[in-house]
Amino acid sequence: MKRIHTSFIILLISFITLNSLAQNPCHFAGYRCDTINYSYTAITGDTLFGMPDDTYSPAVPIGFTFRFYDTDYTSLLISNNGFLSFNTYQADSSSPWYISVSIPSPNNPLNAIFGPYQDLYNVAEGTIHYQTIGTMPNRRFIVSYDSIPMLMCSAEYFSGQTILYETSNNIEIHINSKLLCSNWNSGLAIEGVQNATGTMATAAPGRNSPQQWIANHDGRRFSPVNGPFPAPELCMVTVDTATNSNLIIWNQPAGIVIDSFMIYREVNNSGNYTLLATQPRTAFSTFTDFNSYPGQTFNRYKLTFMDSCGIISLLSPNHKTMHLVLSQGSGTSWNLDWDAYEGFPIANYLIYRGSSPGTMTLLSSVANTILSYNDASPPAGTVYYSIQINGAGGCSPSVRMASINYNVSMSNTAATNTIGLPAISGIGAMVVTPNPSDGRLRIISNTASEIVTLSVVNILGLEVLKFPTYGMIKGGSELDISSLPNGIYFLKIANQSGMMMQRISILK
Repeated sequence: MKRIHTSFIILLISFITLNSLAQNPCHFAGYRCDTINYSYTAITGDTLFGMPDDTYSPAVPIGFTFRFYDTDYTSLLISNNGFLSFNTYQADSSSPWYISVSIPSPNNPLNAIFGPYQDLYNVAEGTIHYQTIGTMPNRRFIVSYDSIPMLMCSAEYFSGQTILYETSNNIEIHINSKLLCSNWNSGLAIEGVQNATGTMATAAPGRNSPQQWIANHDGRRFSPVNGPFPAPELCMVTVDTATNSNLIIWNQPAGIVIDSFMIYREVNNSGNYTLLATQPRTAFSTFTDFNSYPGQTFNRYKLTFMDSCGIISLLSPNHKTMHLVLSQGSGTSWNLDWDAYEGFPIANYLIYRGSSPGTMTLLSSVANTILSYNDASPPAGTVYYSIQINGAGGCSPSVRMASINYNVSMSNTAATNTIGLPAISGIGAMVVTPNPSDGRLRIISNTASEIVTLSVVNILGLEVLKFPTYGMIKGGSELDISSLPNGIYFLKIANQSGMMMQRISILK
């Protein structure tokens, strides 16, 4: 029975170990600094003898694997200017001493723990020694600076310890005494940590250049913090002609164990985004928004993801679809108006035309600053139009469909036989947009017209909103229907010659 129990424990431990190895560490975001109680740990370890002024020690073993700025190390260098460096290739070389800028900066020691960093002079006085104490997995590596004179202030001494903790990877700096030598190096000293490129750092509050400071029996802890990944990038949004719905496309980030992606859609052109869907990593890196209406309005989308540790990335920059609207121009011509694509720079808009959605060919192109076009000589019969742009390139979703060009974004396909309301005497043909509406409605007319009456009725035929006698204006008129709740309605437009109705929906 004891043997079976032991075997089960070994099997369980193996499963946990394998499962843990399959996971990436949670994303590292930096260090936080907390004030802690000062303490001094007596050690009897090795002493660094005979180091010239301003130099690094030989590589010193830490005694365990220590993770610093998301990288594992087993050895480090001790500078006799109060800091530790993980750049072991600099062993036995000159150590910086001059402070001119604050951290983060590549002009300060890189990949280093400043405990604090200051110009010391231990050639004749003071000792620096180190030791690894404790037992696995709670060992500590301690570097102790004891009574080190400050350069040009030989009557003032620094004493303190820097401690590295196994497992937690915490760093503690305990300062017994740190005085101010204001007549050298501007009296500067820095307490904190800095990464290998000088782009990330955390300093103890008030202890960065150019502040001057003193400390006595002071303790600080620098703890690694997991945080959000940088924002992912949407590759492109487009209209999927097979479903007539918006298609959101992205590439799978490399080197990250992702649990799921979250797709967000803007709410009624407000700048606010709501979660649209959560999609497992194992699904395609595309999402079809079946609740979109590309023939009626544009949409903006953003993307984020959650990693295997449950940490959610920042939201991506938005991408916005193109919405194309047709209106009758002079004679037999057609006016095309569309919304600009957002998400990446584009060179121009490509205008496609055909007698069917599947036979459209390139008609013309306009600069990226132009959002309209007049087709002066359309063919007879029903004509179909679409606006396209060449994408930024590099779209490589996890699964590709042969029917979709992943480097071209398309608008909705608009046809001349479905542009909106039919004409009646004195009013002419019109387009009602956006539909669905967020509470604002625009009626686009190609002619000036007589006085009309406008009202909104619900699906039971009951009038729920009536506007004062209204004079239609050539080009477009705005209606405020924001007092109505979300739902399906009919816009009723009438004059002495007749009446017409347009189905509308409100989605706020």
